Amino acid sequence: MKQEETDEKYMRRCLQLARNGQLLAKPNPMVGAVIVSKEGRIIGEGYHIRCGEGHAEVNAFASVRKENEPLLHEATIYVSLEPCSHHGKTPPCADLIISKGVRRVVCGCIDPFAEVQGRGVKKIREAGIEVTVGVLEKECLELNKRFITYNTHKRPYVILKWAQTESRLTNTPFNTPADTPFNTPA
Repeated sequence: MKQEETDEKYMRRCLQLARNGQLLAKPNPMVGAVIVSKEGRIIGEGYHIRCGEGHAEVNAFASVRKENEPLLHEATIYVSLEPCSHHGKTPPCADLIISKGVRRVVCGCIDPFAEVQGRGVKKIREAGIEVTVGVLEKECLELNKRFITYNTHKRPYVILKWAQTESRLTNTPFNTPADTPFNTPA
C-alpha cells in the first residue's frame, strides 16, 4: 500500500472517532486521533469527548498499553485537526506529541482558531518531527464546518431553505386571493 493510501486509511478512522464527540465537544471541534506503529498496527486511538477535557491526542496517548509505549518512537499519529499549541483549558497537544517522541504527525487540516493557525504544525516541525498536512482535508473541514466558518469568517454557519412551487411561487399570505400581487412568479 502506498503512503498516501495508508494515510487516508487512518485519517478515515480519525474522522469516525471524531464523530463520537458530536454531542459534548461543542464549542470545540470534533477531533479524532489514531497512533499507528511502524508495523502498521493501531496502538492507540481517541477523540475529543467533552469541552474542557483531554483532546483527541491526549486520549489517544492515554489508550496506548504499557507494553506498546516503546513503539511510540517509530510511530505515526494521525489527527483530523492540527494539534493545539496554546494553553487553554488543557495544555498544548503539540507539546505532548513532542514529548512522546513520535516519528511522524499527519494532520487532516490546519486549525483556523486564532491561537493555533499553523503554530502547532510549526512547533512540531521545529522539534524535528515530520509533519504531513492536508490528508482528506475536504472531509476534515466538512466535519467541523460550523467551527471552521466561525473561526475563519467570524460568523455562524447558516443553512437557508428556499421553497417554491413549479410555477416559481414562494408564498401566498393567509386570506389573500390567488390573483393578488403577493402571489406572482419570482
